Amino acid sequence: MMRIKNQTIFESINSSETNNVTCYIIHYTKNAERLSYLENEVFPILIDSNLLKKIIVINELDKQDSKIKNISKKSVLSRAEISVTQKHFKAWEMFSEDNSEHCLVLEDDILFEERLIKAGKTETITELKTFFDSIHQDYNYMTLGAGLHQHGDNLGFNKKTNGRSPDSYVISKKFLEYHDEESFEYDLPIGHYIDRILNKNKDYLWWYEPTIFRQGTHNNIYKSNISRFYKIQKFFNI
Repeated sequence: MMRIKNQTIFESINSSETNNVTCYIIHYTKNAERLSYLENEVFPILIDSNLLKKIIVINELDKQDSKIKNISKKSVLSRAEISVTQKHFKAWEMFSEDNSEHCLVLEDDILFEERLIKAGKTETITELKTFFDSIHQDYNYMTLGAGLHQHGDNLGFNKKTNGRSPDSYVISKKFLEYHDEESFEYDLPIGHYIDRILNKNKDYLWWYEPTIFRQGTHNNIYKSNISRFYKIQKFFNI
């Protein structure tokens, strides 16, 4: 089987302090329509914001990969859930080798909030810049999406001990210190794992309001079986 490679969609010619963030896209390669939507509707706005130095699509580690199949033999998670988790881990690994202080991670089913689509590109870029300008040096995990349709009580950053979902977030280099893939037993999907390591290290999740992204899967725009754990989480409040 030919190895699937990650893909750099965009790389800034003039890197500076204002566009020093790499964006990693968590992508299942068979979901071509999702990537096409991102390329047409999301990437142009991200690029025009001058916030990013690179956009990299994580294509490797699809659920058919031998590594995913081996992990699944000893895991309660499905191969799709393991694949998504591994792709997030790969983004974190690549970020660890990057000289930026923060990175942006987006799953491939994200869309801009409807109000921003109606408002247009200029307003969307303004909100993205406001988000990044508002990041405090002590914030290590920040979510800017409305996964599970959950919202914070106040505008700006809301301090939480559990997440919404990992559809769109920014992490710091400090966050990487919490992550230990070798000790992870693949007993939880990626969102719960993020909650666990932040709680273990007495750190917090920061929900940003108003949210900038929404998740296509949770809004029934895309179909996916990997959302089942989040539906269970919401039902049982775990």
